[in-house]
Amino acid sequence: MSSLRQDLQTAWGKRKLSASVTALRMFHGPGESTHSSGKELAIDRFQNHFWITAWKPIEKSALDEVIQFLKDQSASSNDSSAVFIERGETQLSVPLFGSPPSERFEVREGNLIARIQLVETRQPGLFLDHAPLRTWLQQNAKGWKVLNTFAYTGSLSVACGLGGADSVLSLDLSKPSLEWAKENWLANSLPGERADFIYGDYFDWLPKFAKQGRKFDAVILDPPSFSRGSKKSGSKEFSTAKDLEKLHVLALSVLNSGGYLITSINSANVSWKKFEAEIQNAAKELKVRLQVLRKIELPETFPAQTFEDAYLKGFIFRMS
Repeated sequence: MSSLRQDLQTAWGKRKLSASVTALRMFHGPGESTHSSGKELAIDRFQNHFWITAWKPIEKSALDEVIQFLKDQSASSNDSSAVFIERGETQLSVPLFGSPPSERFEVREGNLIARIQLVETRQPGLFLDHAPLRTWLQQNAKGWKVLNTFAYTGSLSVACGLGGADSVLSLDLSKPSLEWAKENWLANSLPGERADFIYGDYFDWLPKFAKQGRKFDAVILDPPSFSRGSKKSGSKEFSTAKDLEKLHVLALSVLNSGGYLITSINSANVSWKKFEAEIQNAAKELKVRLQVLRKIELPETFPAQTFEDAYLKGFIFRMS
């Protein structure tokens, strides 16, 4: 048995889907593989369908071995399939075997339902590394008035809704993502009157909310590492490496006293120390205090061996 197949076999033995969990990272190469190609791979499972990610070009022989392994694991299922995407390339997901669903389909993460897309996309629609945060929100959001920025497909919004939030406003600069977020809200049978969806730039809308005196009990930030904003806001480019303080000044300006700042980034290049320092600088500028309630880290299904592997960093703060 090759080292790559052994790595896959070992990872498979540590995970198991169930009736209540039908979306899971099955293999996280950076922390689980001894094979050079395996270190650049991740495999997510959505029901019987697999989403394979490569962070760098990999050898065809290695990809073929992964395909054969997945086929072997799915021998009893006639509807299994796999798609592949290479990060950094412009291509969309490419089918590898089987017939990936052409339409969005539902998966479960405990009480939460998410609609997944596998074809003609660069992301399936659910970031599995945020599963612990979604659980925390469901346990703590009761009665909150929430602003979810960079909302993407709204899984964190849904988690707040399932947790009993009084209202959830989802803000994103992508109209298709917001439509997807609406689908997810409705898929969870959440009341439409408790949700609002706004298309627009964070750097346009947060100052507008502050000027209006509009406040929230929780503000959620999970920005991309880099994005292009609107011309109107003057923030043509945004980078978590250089704009963290500005980002959090705006978030804190619309947060109620005693409210929760829930913030995370996906960047191996920003240390925990720098991340927290930038946020605390924002708090000092507004003369407020932030208490760390907990860190947001990668779950067990995303094992990390090095600092660079542990890309997800986040905090849940209470403001006073």
